[in-house]
Amino acid sequence: MPSYGLVLLIWIALVAVRSSALRNVPEEQQHQQHQQHETTGTGRRLSSADGNTEDFQKKLDSHLALFQHSKEVQVLGPSSFPKPSNYHKTHPTDDIVINLQPVFGKHRRDQDVVMAFAAEYPLKTFVIFIESLRDTGFTGDIVLAVHELDLRQDDIKEYLSQAPNVVIYAPKQQCYNAENEEVESVKGGMRICQCHHLYGRRQGGSLANVTALPDPRPARTVAVTRYELYWIFTRNYNPQQWILLVDARDTYFQTNPFTDVPRQTDPSVQSGVLYFFGENVDATRLGKSKQNNKWLSNAYGKEAAAALAEKPIVCSGATMGEQISVETYLRAMVAESDETKTVLMGADQGTLGDELLPS
Repeated sequence: MPSYGLVLLIWIALVAVRSSALRNVPEEQQHQQHQQHETTGTGRRLSSADGNTEDFQKKLDSHLALFQHSKEVQVLGPSSFPKPSNYHKTHPTDDIVINLQPVFGKHRRDQDVVMAFAAEYPLKTFVIFIESLRDTGFTGDIVLAVHELDLRQDDIKEYLSQAPNVVIYAPKQQCYNAENEEVESVKGGMRICQCHHLYGRRQGGSLANVTALPDPRPARTVAVTRYELYWIFTRNYNPQQWILLVDARDTYFQTNPFTDVPRQTDPSVQSGVLYFFGENVDATRLGKSKQNNKWLSNAYGKEAAAALAEKPIVCSGATMGEQISVETYLRAMVAESDETKTVLMGADQGTLGDELLPS
Protein backbone atom coordinates (compact mmCIF):
# COMPACT_ATOMS: atom_id res chain seq x y z
CA MET A 1 0.00 0.00 0.00
CA PRO A 2 1.48 3.40 -0.93
CA SER A 3 2.36 5.74 1.91
CA TYR A 4 -0.22 8.29 0.84
CA GLY A 5 -3.05 5.78 0.73
CA LEU A 6 -6.13 5.75 2.90
CA VAL A 7 -5.44 4.25 6.31
CA LEU A 8 -8.59 2.15 6.14
CA LEU A 9 -7.66 -1.39 7.03
CA ILE A 10 -6.53 -0.48 10.56
CA TRP A 11 -9.49 1.85 11.03
CA ILE A 12 -7.72 4.89 12.42
CA ALA A 13 -10.56 7.33 12.96
CA LEU A 14 -8.75 10.62 12.56
CA VAL A 15 -11.98 12.56 12.72
CA ALA A 16 -15.01 11.93 14.90
CA VAL A 17 -17.58 14.61 14.22
CA ARG A 18 -20.72 14.74 16.32
CA SER A 19 -23.54 15.70 13.95
CA SER A 20 -26.03 17.96 15.68
CA ALA A 21 -28.93 16.72 13.63
CA LEU A 22 -31.63 18.28 15.78
CA ARG A 23 -29.69 20.32 18.31
CA ASN A 24 -26.46 22.25 18.80
CA VAL A 25 -23.80 20.77 21.07
CA PRO A 26 -21.97 23.09 23.50
CA GLU A 27 -18.24 23.48 22.90
CA GLU A 28 -17.33 21.98 26.29
CA GLN A 29 -19.44 18.91 25.55
CA GLN A 30 -17.87 18.65 22.08
CA HIS A 31 -14.45 18.47 23.73
CA GLN A 32 -15.61 15.72 26.08
CA GLN A 33 -17.08 13.78 23.16
CA HIS A 34 -13.84 14.16 21.19
CA GLN A 35 -11.92 12.66 24.07
CA GLN A 36 -14.38 9.77 24.26
CA HIS A 37 -14.02 9.07 20.54
CA GLU A 38 -10.33 8.34 20.94
CA THR A 39 -11.41 5.01 22.40
CA THR A 40 -13.51 2.27 20.89
CA GLY A 41 -16.86 1.10 22.19
CA THR A 42 -15.06 -1.32 24.51
CA GLY A 43 -12.94 1.41 26.08
CA ARG A 44 -9.83 0.28 24.17
CA ARG A 45 -7.72 3.02 22.63
CA LEU A 46 -7.35 2.80 18.86
CA SER A 47 -4.01 1.23 18.01
CA SER A 48 -1.87 0.25 15.04
CA ALA A 49 -2.34 -3.02 13.21
CA ASP A 50 0.66 -4.61 14.92
CA GLY A 51 -0.01 -3.29 18.45
CA ASN A 52 -0.26 -0.02 20.32
CA THR A 53 3.36 1.01 19.90
CA GLU A 54 4.75 4.20 21.41
CA ASP A 55 6.00 5.50 18.06
CA PHE A 56 2.63 4.91 16.43
CA GLN A 57 0.81 6.73 19.21
CA LYS A 58 3.15 9.73 19.04
CA LYS A 59 2.56 10.04 15.29
CA LEU A 60 -1.19 9.71 15.71
CA ASP A 61 -1.24 12.35 18.44
CA SER A 62 0.81 14.73 16.29
CA HIS A 63 -1.78 14.43 13.50
CA LEU A 64 -4.91 14.84 15.62
CA ALA A 65 -4.32 18.59 15.97
CA LEU A 66 -5.10 18.92 12.26
CA PHE A 67 -8.58 17.48 12.77
CA GLN A 68 -10.05 19.53 15.61
CA HIS A 69 -13.58 20.90 15.73
CA SER A 70 -13.80 24.32 14.16
CA LYS A 71 -14.78 27.13 16.53
CA GLU A 72 -16.15 29.22 13.66
CA VAL A 73 -18.21 26.70 11.70
CA GLN A 74 -20.69 24.17 13.09
CA VAL A 75 -23.25 21.89 11.46
CA LEU A 76 -26.67 23.39 12.19
CA GLY A 77 -28.76 20.43 11.15
CA PRO A 78 -31.15 19.26 8.45
CA SER A 79 -32.74 22.71 8.19
CA SER A 80 -29.48 23.91 6.63
CA PHE A 81 -29.34 20.98 4.21
CA PRO A 82 -32.59 20.36 2.34
CA LYS A 83 -33.66 16.90 1.31
CA PRO A 84 -32.25 16.13 -2.16
CA SER A 85 -35.82 15.40 -3.25
CA ASN A 86 -36.78 19.05 -2.64
CA TYR A 87 -34.95 19.98 -5.85
CA HIS A 88 -37.91 18.52 -7.73
CA LYS A 89 -40.48 20.80 -6.14
CA THR A 90 -42.13 23.29 -8.48
CA HIS A 91 -44.69 24.35 -5.89
CA PRO A 92 -44.51 24.45 -2.07
CA THR A 93 -47.36 21.95 -1.79
CA ASP A 94 -45.72 19.36 -4.07
CA ASP A 95 -45.54 15.94 -2.39
CA ILE A 96 -42.23 14.52 -3.65
CA VAL A 97 -41.46 10.95 -2.56
CA ILE A 98 -38.72 8.42 -3.23
CA ASN A 99 -39.61 6.39 -6.30
CA LEU A 100 -36.49 4.25 -6.72
CA GLN A 101 -37.01 0.66 -5.55
CA PRO A 102 -34.62 -2.32 -5.23
CA VAL A 103 -34.28 -4.77 -8.09
CA PHE A 104 -33.28 -7.52 -5.66
CA GLY A 105 -33.35 -7.85 -1.88
CA LYS A 106 -35.09 -6.12 1.00
CA HIS A 107 -33.78 -3.65 3.59
CA ARG A 108 -33.80 -4.56 7.29
CA ARG A 109 -34.22 -1.38 9.31
CA ASP A 110 -32.56 -2.74 12.46
CA GLN A 111 -29.32 -3.86 10.79
CA ASP A 112 -25.96 -2.19 10.18
CA VAL A 113 -25.22 -1.72 6.51
CA VAL A 114 -22.35 -1.33 4.01
CA MET A 115 -23.17 0.71 0.89
CA ALA A 116 -21.28 1.12 -2.38
CA PHE A 117 -21.73 2.33 -5.94
CA ALA A 118 -20.48 -0.54 -8.11
CA ALA A 119 -21.25 0.05 -11.78
CA GLU A 120 -19.81 -1.91 -14.71
CA TYR A 121 -17.44 -4.11 -12.77
CA PRO A 122 -16.58 -7.74 -13.58
CA LEU A 123 -18.15 -10.51 -11.51
CA LYS A 124 -14.96 -11.05 -9.48
CA THR A 125 -15.16 -7.50 -8.09
CA PHE A 126 -18.63 -8.15 -6.69
CA VAL A 127 -17.57 -11.53 -5.31
CA ILE A 128 -14.44 -10.19 -3.58
CA PHE A 129 -16.33 -7.27 -2.04
CA ILE A 130 -19.31 -9.27 -0.77
CA GLU A 131 -17.60 -12.52 0.21
CA SER A 132 -14.66 -10.88 2.01
CA LEU A 133 -17.15 -8.87 4.06
CA ARG A 134 -19.23 -11.94 4.88
CA ASP A 135 -16.09 -13.87 5.85
CA THR A 136 -15.52 -11.36 8.68
CA GLY A 137 -18.76 -12.49 10.32
CA PHE A 138 -20.73 -9.41 9.23
CA THR A 139 -24.42 -10.36 8.97
CA GLY A 140 -25.94 -6.95 8.23
CA ASP A 141 -27.17 -5.56 4.92
CA ILE A 142 -25.04 -4.89 1.85
CA VAL A 143 -26.58 -2.31 -0.49
CA LEU A 144 -25.16 -1.80 -3.98
CA ALA A 145 -26.08 0.55 -6.80
CA VAL A 146 -25.17 -1.11 -10.10
CA HIS A 147 -25.70 -0.22 -13.75
CA GLU A 148 -28.45 -1.71 -15.90
CA LEU A 149 -25.66 -3.10 -18.08
CA ASP A 150 -24.43 -5.23 -15.16
CA LEU A 151 -27.77 -7.01 -14.87
CA ARG A 152 -27.69 -7.93 -18.56
CA GLN A 153 -24.77 -10.24 -17.76
CA ASP A 154 -26.22 -13.55 -16.64
CA ASP A 155 -23.43 -14.47 -14.23
CA ILE A 156 -23.57 -11.13 -12.39
CA LYS A 157 -27.36 -11.10 -12.30
CA GLU A 158 -27.52 -14.65 -10.94
CA TYR A 159 -24.92 -13.98 -8.23
CA LEU A 160 -26.41 -10.69 -7.03
CA SER A 161 -29.99 -11.99 -7.07
CA GLN A 162 -29.09 -14.97 -4.88
CA ALA A 163 -26.67 -13.34 -2.42
CA PRO A 164 -28.39 -13.29 1.02
CA ASN A 165 -29.21 -9.88 2.56
CA VAL A 166 -27.81 -8.02 -0.43
CA VAL A 167 -30.00 -5.20 -1.75
CA ILE A 168 -29.45 -4.23 -5.38
CA TYR A 169 -30.54 -1.03 -7.12
CA ALA A 170 -30.15 -0.25 -10.82
CA PRO A 171 -31.12 3.42 -11.26
CA LYS A 172 -31.98 4.59 -14.76
CA GLN A 173 -28.99 6.58 -16.00
CA GLN A 174 -28.79 8.67 -19.15
CA CYS A 175 -25.13 9.34 -19.93
CA TYR A 176 -23.28 11.47 -22.46
CA ASN A 177 -19.85 11.16 -24.06
CA ALA A 178 -17.39 13.97 -24.79
CA GLU A 179 -19.32 14.80 -27.98
CA ASN A 180 -22.52 15.16 -25.92
CA GLU A 181 -23.99 12.07 -27.56
CA GLU A 182 -26.26 9.88 -25.45
CA VAL A 183 -24.62 6.58 -24.50
CA GLU A 184 -25.36 3.75 -22.06
CA SER A 185 -22.04 3.22 -20.31
CA VAL A 186 -20.67 5.44 -17.53
CA LYS A 187 -17.18 4.43 -18.73
CA GLY A 188 -15.60 4.04 -15.32
CA GLY A 189 -17.21 7.23 -14.04
CA MET A 190 -15.58 9.42 -16.70
CA ARG A 191 -18.87 10.34 -18.37
CA ILE A 192 -21.54 12.65 -17.04
CA CYS A 193 -25.04 11.29 -16.51
CA GLN A 194 -28.52 12.14 -15.34
CA CYS A 195 -30.34 9.76 -13.03
CA HIS A 196 -34.04 9.63 -13.85
CA HIS A 197 -37.00 8.40 -11.80
CA LEU A 198 -35.30 8.56 -8.42
CA TYR A 199 -38.30 10.50 -7.15
CA GLY A 200 -41.95 10.85 -7.98
CA ARG A 201 -44.79 13.28 -7.41
CA ARG A 202 -47.46 11.74 -5.19
CA GLN A 203 -51.07 12.75 -5.51
CA GLY A 204 -53.84 12.08 -3.04
CA GLY A 205 -51.40 10.82 -0.41
CA SER A 206 -51.28 7.34 -1.94
CA LEU A 207 -48.11 5.54 -3.01
CA ALA A 208 -50.25 3.88 -5.67
CA ASN A 209 -50.57 7.26 -7.37
CA VAL A 210 -46.98 8.37 -7.93
CA THR A 211 -45.71 9.83 -11.18
CA ALA A 212 -42.00 9.18 -11.80
CA LEU A 213 -40.02 12.36 -12.47
CA PRO A 214 -37.10 13.05 -14.82
CA ASP A 215 -33.87 14.25 -13.25
CA PRO A 216 -33.96 18.08 -13.08
CA ARG A 217 -30.29 18.32 -12.13
CA PRO A 218 -27.72 18.81 -14.90
CA ALA A 219 -25.67 15.82 -16.02
CA ARG A 220 -22.87 15.06 -13.55
CA THR A 221 -20.40 12.29 -12.78
CA VAL A 222 -21.67 9.16 -11.06
CA ALA A 223 -19.21 9.87 -8.25
CA VAL A 224 -21.41 12.87 -7.44
CA THR A 225 -24.72 11.12 -8.09
CA ARG A 226 -23.87 8.30 -5.66
CA TYR A 227 -24.37 10.59 -2.66
CA GLU A 228 -27.97 11.14 -3.68
CA LEU A 229 -28.41 7.38 -4.07
CA TYR A 230 -26.80 6.79 -0.66
CA TRP A 231 -29.23 9.30 0.87
CA ILE A 232 -32.14 7.31 -0.54
CA PHE A 233 -30.69 4.09 0.84
CA THR A 234 -30.10 5.49 4.34
CA ARG A 235 -33.79 6.34 4.67
CA ASN A 236 -34.42 2.60 5.10
CA TYR A 237 -32.53 2.29 8.43
CA ASN A 238 -33.08 3.26 12.04
CA PRO A 239 -31.28 6.38 13.37
CA GLN A 240 -28.67 4.55 15.48
CA GLN A 241 -27.73 1.83 12.96
CA TRP A 242 -24.16 2.06 11.67
CA ILE A 243 -23.49 2.73 7.99
CA LEU A 244 -20.26 2.43 5.99
CA LEU A 245 -20.01 4.14 2.60
CA VAL A 246 -17.03 2.76 0.69
CA ASP A 247 -15.66 2.20 -2.81
CA ALA A 248 -16.30 -1.35 -4.03
CA ARG A 249 -13.63 -1.71 -6.69
CA ASP A 250 -10.57 -1.61 -4.42
CA THR A 251 -11.93 -2.74 -1.05
CA TYR A 252 -11.16 -6.09 0.59
CA PHE A 253 -12.41 -6.63 4.13
CA GLN A 254 -10.19 -8.23 6.78
CA THR A 255 -12.42 -7.55 9.77
CA ASN A 256 -15.99 -6.55 10.52
CA PRO A 257 -15.93 -2.74 10.21
CA PHE A 258 -18.51 -2.31 13.00
CA THR A 259 -16.99 -4.58 15.65
CA ASP A 260 -15.67 -1.85 17.95
CA VAL A 261 -17.87 1.12 17.12
CA PRO A 262 -19.54 2.95 20.05
CA ARG A 263 -23.21 2.03 20.32
CA GLN A 264 -25.92 4.47 21.33
CA THR A 265 -28.45 2.78 23.63
CA ASP A 266 -30.61 5.80 24.43
CA PRO A 267 -33.23 6.20 21.66
CA SER A 268 -33.98 9.76 22.78
CA VAL A 269 -30.52 11.00 21.69
CA GLN A 270 -30.90 12.98 18.49
CA SER A 271 -27.27 13.09 17.35
CA GLY A 272 -24.74 10.56 16.13
CA VAL A 273 -21.10 9.77 15.46
CA LEU A 274 -19.58 10.35 12.03
CA TYR A 275 -16.10 9.11 11.09
CA PHE A 276 -13.96 10.41 8.23
CA PHE A 277 -10.61 8.93 7.16
CA GLY A 278 -7.54 11.02 6.48
CA GLU A 279 -4.64 10.38 4.17
CA ASN A 280 -1.02 10.39 5.31
CA VAL A 281 -0.15 14.00 6.16
CA ASP A 282 3.56 13.22 6.05
CA ALA A 283 3.22 12.41 2.36
CA THR A 284 0.62 14.88 1.11
CA ARG A 285 -1.73 17.70 2.05
CA LEU A 286 -4.21 19.79 0.09
CA GLY A 287 -1.55 22.26 -1.04
CA LYS A 288 0.80 19.48 -2.16
CA SER A 289 -1.70 17.47 -4.18
CA LYS A 290 -2.21 18.82 -7.70
CA GLN A 291 -5.40 16.81 -8.13
CA ASN A 292 -7.00 17.96 -4.88
CA ASN A 293 -5.94 21.53 -5.53
CA LYS A 294 -7.59 21.37 -8.96
CA TRP A 295 -10.84 19.93 -7.57
CA LEU A 296 -10.98 22.51 -4.81
CA SER A 297 -10.14 25.47 -7.07
CA ASN A 298 -12.68 24.36 -9.64
CA ALA A 299 -15.49 24.22 -7.07
CA TYR A 300 -14.63 27.07 -4.70
CA GLY A 301 -11.94 29.21 -6.32
CA LYS A 302 -8.18 29.66 -5.88
CA GLU A 303 -8.54 31.73 -2.68
CA ALA A 304 -10.27 28.83 -0.91
CA ALA A 305 -7.61 26.44 -2.17
CA ALA A 306 -4.83 28.67 -0.82
CA ALA A 307 -6.55 29.06 2.56
CA LEU A 308 -6.77 25.28 2.99
CA ALA A 309 -3.34 24.41 1.57
CA GLU A 310 -1.96 23.07 4.88
CA LYS A 311 -5.07 21.06 5.76
CA PRO A 312 -5.00 17.26 5.52
CA ILE A 313 -6.78 15.41 2.72
CA VAL A 314 -9.89 13.59 3.90
CA CYS A 315 -10.92 10.84 1.50
CA SER A 316 -14.47 10.98 0.15
CA GLY A 317 -14.27 7.28 -0.74
CA ALA A 318 -14.89 6.03 2.80
CA THR A 319 -17.18 7.44 5.48
CA MET A 320 -18.94 5.70 8.35
CA GLY A 321 -21.25 6.65 11.16
CA GLU A 322 -24.68 6.29 12.67
CA GLN A 323 -27.62 6.70 10.31
CA ILE A 324 -28.75 10.00 11.82
CA SER A 325 -25.37 11.62 11.14
CA VAL A 326 -24.70 9.93 7.78
CA GLU A 327 -28.10 11.07 6.51
CA THR A 328 -27.28 14.68 7.47
CA TYR A 329 -23.83 14.43 5.88
CA LEU A 330 -25.33 13.17 2.61
CA ARG A 331 -27.78 16.08 2.55
CA ALA A 332 -24.80 18.41 2.88
CA MET A 333 -22.86 16.71 0.08
CA VAL A 334 -25.78 16.90 -2.35
CA ALA A 335 -26.50 20.51 -1.38
CA GLU A 336 -22.86 21.48 -1.98
CA SER A 337 -22.88 19.75 -5.36
CA ASP A 338 -26.04 21.63 -6.29
CA GLU A 339 -24.41 24.88 -5.19
CA THR A 340 -21.07 24.48 -6.98
CA LYS A 341 -22.45 22.68 -10.07
CA THR A 342 -19.06 21.16 -10.79
CA VAL A 343 -18.93 18.21 -13.20
CA LEU A 344 -15.17 17.58 -13.09
CA MET A 345 -14.33 13.96 -12.29
CA GLY A 346 -13.27 13.95 -8.64
CA ALA A 347 -15.45 16.94 -7.73
CA ASP A 348 -16.91 15.02 -4.79
CA GLN A 349 -13.42 14.87 -3.26
CA GLY A 350 -13.17 18.64 -3.55
CA THR A 351 -16.51 19.01 -1.78
CA LEU A 352 -15.80 16.77 1.21
CA GLY A 353 -12.10 16.38 1.81
CA ASP A 354 -11.13 19.82 0.58
CA GLU A 355 -13.90 22.18 1.65
CA LEU A 356 -16.90 20.82 3.57
CA LEU A 357 -14.89 19.21 6.37
CA PRO A 358 -11.69 21.31 6.79
CA SER A 359 -13.64 24.57 6.84
